[in-house]
Amino acid sequence: MKKMTYMLFIVPFIWSCGTQKSGPERTIEDRVEVVLNQIEPYKLRGEPSALTLEEELSIDTADDVVAELGLTDIWAINVDDAGNIYLWNSPRSTENLVYKFNSKGEFQKSFLKIGQGPDEIQSPNLPIITSNDEFVVTDYFPGKMIYLDFEGEKIKVIALKSPAWILYPLVGGNYFVTETQQAPNGAYTDHRMVLYNSSMEELKQLTINREDDIRTAMEVKGTMIDRPYLLWAVSQDRIYVGDNDRREYEILVYDFDGNLLRKVRREYPPVEVTDEYKESVLAPYDKSPVAMVRDIAKRIVFPKYMPPYQSLFCDDEGRLYVMTFEPDEYAESYIVDVFNPDGVFIHQTSFGNYAEWERIVASHLVIIAKNNRIYCRRRDESGYMELVVYKMIWE
Repeated sequence: MKKMTYMLFIVPFIWSCGTQKSGPERTIEDRVEVVLNQIEPYKLRGEPSALTLEEELSIDTADDVVAELGLTDIWAINVDDAGNIYLWNSPRSTENLVYKFNSKGEFQKSFLKIGQGPDEIQSPNLPIITSNDEFVVTDYFPGKMIYLDFEGEKIKVIALKSPAWILYPLVGGNYFVTETQQAPNGAYTDHRMVLYNSSMEELKQLTINREDDIRTAMEVKGTMIDRPYLLWAVSQDRIYVGDNDRREYEILVYDFDGNLLRKVRREYPPVEVTDEYKESVLAPYDKSPVAMVRDIAKRIVFPKYMPPYQSLFCDDEGRLYVMTFEPDEYAESYIVDVFNPDGVFIHQTSFGNYAEWERIVASHLVIIAKNNRIYCRRRDESGYMELVVYKMIWE
């Protein structure tokens, strides 16, 4: 029987050559500060700008011990302040949904089932750990938030007025919400990021992105395969929003009342869409037994370049991490740009392919930066999903 693996592996990460010594230019647009980062990271006096990762442990679903617990996949992760790890099982599983491990990777308990019972959940979304040490799960349909303690005991349930894909409780009582609204005739879908108050009433719309219905798009001009995605991350007191539809490397920074505080931009090298990527996208269409689906593949229009980035997340020191499409051939993954809390580009690194293009909207489910550690999901050599924990050393 295989046992759970505990490893120590030092990863030498990157980048020192070409680092600039002074900070970026700053300007004002519409009374909002804009940070204009150039293509190379900056080295700021008195601030660490070099990151090394030490791999501390992994929890692999290929291990017999883990499989016997009922954990067959890792769809999401979260971590509390004590370092306890919560792994999200596949919603298709008949076993419990949440599996709790301590900071050493030792199993503690599992809880929460898929179902329609009073203590069950039907359409689980992003699991959140709040500033009040509560575990919150959004049930998209029928539309409710379930508050649990760290042992899985229910604290309260809040009914939602309308379904929300992501509902993130913020310090102060407001909620950050991502939702979709489809036109009555189905011609388009609006993807929105908004703030709600504690009564679930809309306070302010942060941004909106309209996606044409695929049939309408094909009739007009063919359909773009990399449809617009709104990306986001939440730190202790900031909300970061990225809009890939703009084809510009820009991150909008809001406070928890929805005020736009800053725009962070960076010059970046465009990454061309490869033939390999096109083939991977077209394969499911080409193999379909349905003629109409195969016809879609013939009308797909690929852009020349990939979007500037594919996911965002923050650590508990206020740094922002932006995963790009720039390949890191050394680590066989993508390069991640790191910005300090003031929006200055200070470092580049990589953490493996924790995000997958077809699931970028769920990137928050698969990597957490907390307790001076990176907790991320990856596939092992046999194709099984595992959680890997790295210690972060900033110098």
